[in-house]
Amino acid sequence: MNAALIGAGIAVFAGFGSAVGIGIAASGGSRAIALNPEKEKSIRMITFLGIIMGSACSIYGLLIALIVISGQGSDTSLIGAGIAAIASAGAAIGIGIAASGGSLATAQQPEKEKSIRMITFLGIVLAEACAIYGLLVAFIIISIGQTDPALIGAGIATLAGAGAAVGIGLAADGGSQAIARQPEKEKSIRMITFLGIVLAEACAIYGLLIAFIIIGSGETSLSLIGAGIATLAGAGAAVGIGLAASGGSHAIARRPEKEKSMRMITFLGIVLAEACAIYGLLIAFIIIGNGGANLSLIGAGAATLAGAGAAIGIGLAASGGNQGIARQPEKEKSIRMITFLGIVLAEACAIYGLLVAFIIIGNSGENLSLIGAGAATLAGAGAAIGIGLAASGGSQGIARQPEKEKSIRMITFLGIVLAEACAIYGLLVAFIIIGNG
Repeated sequence: MNAALIGAGIAVFAGFGSAVGIGIAASGGSRAIALNPEKEKSIRMITFLGIIMGSACSIYGLLIALIVISGQGSDTSLIGAGIAAIASAGAAIGIGIAASGGSLATAQQPEKEKSIRMITFLGIVLAEACAIYGLLVAFIIISIGQTDPALIGAGIATLAGAGAAVGIGLAADGGSQAIARQPEKEKSIRMITFLGIVLAEACAIYGLLIAFIIIGSGETSLSLIGAGIATLAGAGAAVGIGLAASGGSHAIARRPEKEKSMRMITFLGIVLAEACAIYGLLIAFIIIGNGGANLSLIGAGAATLAGAGAAIGIGLAASGGNQGIARQPEKEKSIRMITFLGIVLAEACAIYGLLVAFIIIGNSGENLSLIGAGAATLAGAGAAIGIGLAASGGSQGIARQPEKEKSIRMITFLGIVLAEACAIYGLLVAFIIIGNG
């Protein structure tokens, strides 16, 4: 069996995201021209840029696949090259979201075209950069030309860029359309948007950094795959950041007099989502620093993936809370309580994963059952997303129908508590596995 060909098949999956991104950009452009035909030229430029850049992402995957196929041997490390190319899939989706938002915002508020275009182009360029990071790592892996399973970990690390690009697209889209809705608040909205874009991009850079360290380490241990897996927390973190930034921008545009309160919720969401990426980065550094062929460290990397779902849950809760306050400011106190509860309990899911990761790392010797302990905490990823959805729905439900607050709050709290219980089940099983090891 030629294992390298698996890498070729994986690489062309970039085309999946590319096609989706192209469709998003084209759809947004068409709707924008229909909304404001006078701005056809500007909208067409943004749309074509999004489509072309999105299309380039599929070409990156195709290029890596063809190079792998044309090579000699069956080097399993080339699977890592194929995985790295998948970063282009998320990049194309992020590009499409940014282009669509820019087109629609230009149609709605043509006098703010310059500012909207700056945000849109920044989003497109930085999302494209995430694809370039993956392409670069793929080329380096191919050029090494030797069997090194650790290089699969390097490829996995760059997948943080897939989520980063989506987060960048969400932040850019929200910022552009918020400025179009409330141009008087451009300065505040732009600050939130740029913060979201920069911190989402940072998550891609964390992955790139870990990939380079793995490649430069010269280690051939499969345990380094754990380091690559740990940095994937950054993919979810970036999406959470994008959701929080976009929701905050939209809310300020809708209810500018509540800017201070909304900004606090937005910044809290962004910072705690970014923290989930930092947790993954920290564990990745520790795994690399430990060295040796301790496969149980893959479990430590898997445990931190709970942070990916936690960050998305945080972003959902923050975005929903801000939208609820914007719709019904009289209910700010109740909505804020639900929002903070959702954010805190979603963050707790990331901490459960971090705790298990530290315990696994602290165990001496190799114990493959500890991979199961890490996998068990992944329940926290889904739990946190569920918490975010429940909190967001509760906030917006109270805003729409304040006289039904008591009933809505009861449903929301029940949903949040039982979703959190799912994370605790995973934590409990992880502790049992560790104790039996």
